Amino acid sequence: PFAAQSYDATRIVIEAIRKGATSGKALYDQLIETHDFPTLTGPAAFSPNGALNRRLYVIHVKNGRLVQLN
Repeated sequence: PFAAQSYDATRIVIEAIRKGATSGKALYDQLIETHDFPTLTGPAAFSPNGALNRRLYVIHVKNGRLVQLN
């Protein structure tokens, strides 16, 4: 059930390595400089403490259709 998130995480790490990250610290530095990185699950960005900042959506099924609640 987490295939999309795993794919996104791998892409983000590979992109940081492509930009020159060669250590954990360098990877961290690349991640916190990442803003609106396009992923399967929506744009990704990281806060200075390393937390993923991503808008979450609440979806409800109404009359057989998906409806965004927020």
